[in-house]
Amino acid sequence: MFDWSKHGFRVTSPYGTRQDPFNGKPTFHTGIDLVKAHKAPIFAFMGGEVVHAREGQTGTGFGNFGIVVALKDERGALHCYAHLNSCSVKVGQKVAAGQEVGKQGTTGRSTGSHLHYEVRTKSAPSFGFDCHTNPGEYLAKHLNQEKGTGNVKQKDFISKIAAAAVEDMKRTGIPASLTIAQAALESNWGESGLTTKAKNLFGIKGRGPAGSVRMLTKEYRPDGTSYQIEADFRKYNNWGESIADHSQLILNGTKDKPKRYHGVLHADYKTACYEIWRGTYATDPGYPQLLIDLIEQHGLQKYDTMGKVEQASIEVNGKKIAEGPLINGYVFAPVRTVGVALGCRVGWDGKSATIGGKPVPGCQMINGNAYAPVRAVAEAADAKVQWNGKERKVTISKKI
Repeated sequence: MFDWSKHGFRVTSPYGTRQDPFNGKPTFHTGIDLVKAHKAPIFAFMGGEVVHAREGQTGTGFGNFGIVVALKDERGALHCYAHLNSCSVKVGQKVAAGQEVGKQGTTGRSTGSHLHYEVRTKSAPSFGFDCHTNPGEYLAKHLNQEKGTGNVKQKDFISKIAAAAVEDMKRTGIPASLTIAQAALESNWGESGLTTKAKNLFGIKGRGPAGSVRMLTKEYRPDGTSYQIEADFRKYNNWGESIADHSQLILNGTKDKPKRYHGVLHADYKTACYEIWRGTYATDPGYPQLLIDLIEQHGLQKYDTMGKVEQASIEVNGKKIAEGPLINGYVFAPVRTVGVALGCRVGWDGKSATIGGKPVPGCQMINGNAYAPVRAVAEAADAKVQWNGKERKVTISKKI
């Protein structure tokens, strides 16, 4: 049977026949009652798509359940989280195992703060009402408890891709936490149909090294409503190829907009999560928060501190004004800071920078600021550069 204590719960009423807490008569309890602290976060035991996230109404299959979040998993089963104090997700959203779905509460027909958790083998009609199954047995079977709980499986997934994500971060400046979180979310911790069939961790469309597979996918309109389409997704020979391709997409963008995802580079994890969404990697308006939640719940930000990009000191006329990352042998300098320190007029049109009216090639956005190779900045400002490798220091001065 499933070990609920490993998820921080104690069982107050099991699945099966019991005495009704309101009238004392024998009734069949269609779920299991689990207790943490009042308003404690409730995390999904399994991933799936949110099909209900509001107060349950009489006749819908959730009458008297108060605030209910229901997730439909890949097998078509429905996971119901009832009597919640509040919802943390919305209908149409994809949720990964371990992601918060709401807060424990006592809404609806309830005698106290708890989580009523059900698994229903069908999701329609009436959200699968009267198709209940033992939730502990269902989770034990499908989360492969002989290898560990879903939480352990998530840790195993993270350990399998963390090293590759860190190495890519060193090479590209893409935060490892973002890479891991996107892989977990897009692949449902490596268990999605796309990942199983095509070793595609990130839902990248097109043709890959091993061809492509055609699958249904959910997209979102500007007004937030969703619709389904069929699309070709890239197929890979292994997860490593998928991670490398994800990095290339962020670095190279698209033909119409090569710098589409450059706001991600060298950014902190929260900025990176919003910048990947602003680049339209995903159309779900809740996508940035989904990633942030995953990163914080699993402590993925720790990987961003591993093998941090080396910094070089930047001096103008003998005074240190900034630091810049040393990437592939190039020191990147903050264009505006250097230009102003040299007494030059700095321009920015939203895509590229100029100094004294001259374009500065090679600009990248790092934490919301334009950076460019220090020699490109100096050349536009008609200045000279000296590099001290021993001290990791760049000195910029006006030409005499």
